[in-house]
Formats: sequence, structure tokens, C-alpha cells
Amino acid sequence: MTFFHAIFATLLWGSLFITRGCSKVLDPPLFVYPDKFSDPEVDAFVSGSFPDNFKFGTATSAYQIEGAWNLDGKGQSIWDTFAHTPDQLEKGTGDHADESYFFSEDDIANLKTLGVHHYRFSLSWSRILPNGAIVEPEADINPAGVEYYNTLIDKLVDAGIEPMVTLLHWDLPQALQDQGGQTSSELADWFEVYANFCFKTFGDRVKLWLTFNEPFTSSLCYETADCAPGFLSQGILTYQNVHQQLLAHARVWHLYNSTYKATQGGMVGIVGNAGWHEPADDSNLNVYASERLLQFQLGWILSPLLGNGDYPNVMKLTIQELSDYQGFNQSRLPQFTEEEKQRLLGSLDFLGLNYYGGDLVNYIPQIYTMEPSMANDQSVNQEFPDDWIQTMLFFNRGYPAGIRKLLNWIMEHYGKSFNFEIFITENGYAAPASLNESYPCEETFDLDRMKYLVAHLDPIVPCCLRGQSSSYTIYILVSYGYVQFRKWLHNQIRSLLC
Repeated sequence: MTFFHAIFATLLWGSLFITRGCSKVLDPPLFVYPDKFSDPEVDAFVSGSFPDNFKFGTATSAYQIEGAWNLDGKGQSIWDTFAHTPDQLEKGTGDHADESYFFSEDDIANLKTLGVHHYRFSLSWSRILPNGAIVEPEADINPAGVEYYNTLIDKLVDAGIEPMVTLLHWDLPQALQDQGGQTSSELADWFEVYANFCFKTFGDRVKLWLTFNEPFTSSLCYETADCAPGFLSQGILTYQNVHQQLLAHARVWHLYNSTYKATQGGMVGIVGNAGWHEPADDSNLNVYASERLLQFQLGWILSPLLGNGDYPNVMKLTIQELSDYQGFNQSRLPQFTEEEKQRLLGSLDFLGLNYYGGDLVNYIPQIYTMEPSMANDQSVNQEFPDDWIQTMLFFNRGYPAGIRKLLNWIMEHYGKSFNFEIFITENGYAAPASLNESYPCEETFDLDRMKYLVAHLDPIVPCCLRGQSSSYTIYILVSYGYVQFRKWLHNQIRSLLC
């Protein structure tokens, strides 16, 4: 299996630029890529190769690539609304994005040329159901949206590329936001109706479904108000947002399992994400700080699904104590009923894992303040070492060894009780955009990105040989540069890729 060079589509909701012609625009490197990673595990490649059933793919999301934000009957999403507020307009919108809505044939041709096994994309809920709901099918279902996704899926299958579909990648219909949004207890009802329509309409060809993308990250929008829906509610709706997504996920998993699995034979998962939080040293307190932060991020999602049906104890105890201190009548962390715990536990066929890097963490004493926030609840100090890989992502530094450590952490905590596959659903190098100089395709050789991808592929080898991971996905959609990377990989790490 050969791999490929790709331009990274940033994880944040910025504009996505994908070149369909044969020129690339570059600046001199903004960051100096380190020669070494100061870690013996990373500085030397592992001898071995990926098993034959290991899959490579690419990934995108609807708002970031489709464009056509108000055409052919599409309703508004919370990102359409948020991006058009005065404070956000100058930062760019997804109004046009990559215009994949109009050029999906070109995109699929490029994916076929790259030789990927699967393509992960998300459905725009508001493109299919402009008002988010189905009351009168003839009025509430948008035929143009359904036709677009039917055609996309058909052409992927015809090209031998497996569709991996995310039902909601942060762009909730604005009509549902107006009724309470993702923090509403009605989310599970709304999501079940939408998912049922998607399973019934597309499930004969789609066998890999992801319910939500990064519930943890979507909750950060309530901590900062810097992303949709743009509403600040630190330490309160932050937790309610994940709570309702988990309940909606379990509802839809059981729907598929009872109604569609026997005839369609697919799987339903969810996408979690975390960086690797490396202890600053091997002291007990810093090791504890690392574990604490991982539980507040990834354990928050996985413990209810694969642990004991409930949130991690460190979250429950900490947030209850601080809620009492702040004068709340009950914990700011919502509670599951016993029935909900039973339905949550085990409601996962596979896990999508997004990984971009990590940090160093130090223990600090618990912060007591009357102002609630998730950061204060976590009470961990994070540092970003200068000798780690620097990219345009502000929230961590590239740390290839962390992807293996995170996979090991997941299996140690949850792999003993449940059998599930792990798909690495996002990874990639966030390089700065450039406007200064143009190069023809044949002269493009993006070495820093290549080194980043190889450095992250390498630690996966022993994990996939132990059955911990079965897929690796770059978060991109591309149309140039793959030839150079495939040749480079072939010459440099011939034994690594099969």
C-alpha cells in the first residue's frame, strides 16, 4: 500500500482551500521542523509493515468543503449563522469553501488516483432536513440534498472507495438551535429521526457510521464562544452539551442495532479526540495530572460507553466539590439515570480517534473560584515544548510518540471489557497558508508534511499488529502532490508500508 502527500484542511472551522489545478502556492517555512523529536521511540523507525487489512483514507466535513450554503433548498446551520455575525465575517465563512457540492466528481477521481480505501465525510443535516425535523415528509425533506449525497455515495462505491459517514460534524441546523440546540434534552429525539432517515436512505451502501464528531471539542465552544453557536456558558452548558450528545448517540446506536444491522450489516461509532498529555517528569503528581486531563477529555466520552456507563470518578468528585463551593444546588456535571447507564454501556461498534499532537503537563493544586469553567475544573498546567513539532494549531504541538501512547491508554482502560476497532479518523499537519509564490506541481515537494505523516504512521505499526488500530485517516481532500510523496515513501521506508 502506498501513501500520499496532502494539503491539510484545518481542524478549526476556517476556510478550506484545495487546489484542483496544477499549481501550488507556498511561502518559506514559518516553522522550522525539528531534526529530532528528543524521544528514542520516535527518532528511530520501527521495523515492520501494516497488515493487509489495514486501511488508509482521507476525511473532510460538510461545512468545510461543500459550499453552496444557501442553494438548492438547504437550510441554515449554526455555523452559517455564526460565521455571518459581524465579528466573524472578517475571519472567513464556509459559504464557498472548496465547492465540493459542485465538484464531487473531480474529488472522487482524485481520491481514486490516490488509492485510498475509504473517504470519511459528513452529511449536512440542514441540507437534507432544512428545518432539522420531519413533520410532513414532502415539505420537510430536501430532495436536492438527498440526491447530492446519493450521487456522492454511489460514485464512491463505483470507484471502490468505502464511504465513512459522520452524521453530525458540529453544523447543527439553526432551526433546532432555536429550540434549544445540542444542550436540549430533545436532542436525542431530533437526532433519532434524522439518523433513521439516513440509515433508511443511504444504509444499503454505507456500512461505517459515526454519530458525532468530537463532543469534547464542540463543548469548548461554550467555554470561549469563539465557535458556533457562539454562546458563553463556562462549566455549565459545556457539560450539558456532551451529556445530550452521548444520550443521542446511544439512542441511535440501539436504533441501528435493532432495526438495520441484520439487513445492512454496518457499524456505528463515535469520534473522540485528545492530545497526549505527557507528564513533565515521572513524579507521582505529574503522572496523576496526565491521567486526570486524559479522563477529563477522552475518558469523559469513553467511560460512559466502554467503562462503567458513567463519567470518570475524577470528574464526578471534582465537579461536585466545586459546584458545592460555588453555591450550586447540584453538580454542574449532569447525572445519568440507571436506565441511561445501561443503554450507554457498550453502545459502540468502533471508535473514531482524532489525534494531532500533545503537550507536557504539570500538577497544580485544585483551583477554587466562584467562576465555573472547565479549565478550573481540570486544574492542570499545560506546556508546549519548543523542540516539538510546531504547526498552525494553537492547542498542542506535534508529538508522534503520543499517538501510540494514546492508543495504549485506550486499550488499557477499555479494551479488557469490550471488543472494538479503532479507526484513526483524523491526523495531519497544519501548515500556514501562503500567497507569495507559485510552483508547478512537478516542483512541489512538501518535505515537512511528509516527515510529519511518516513520523505519525511509524508508531502505529506495533499498535495495528497488536490489533489496536485498523485504519489511518488524514484530514484532507487533495488534488496534487501525491506522486512525490509516494516516490519518497517508497525510497525512504519501503519496509514500513505494505
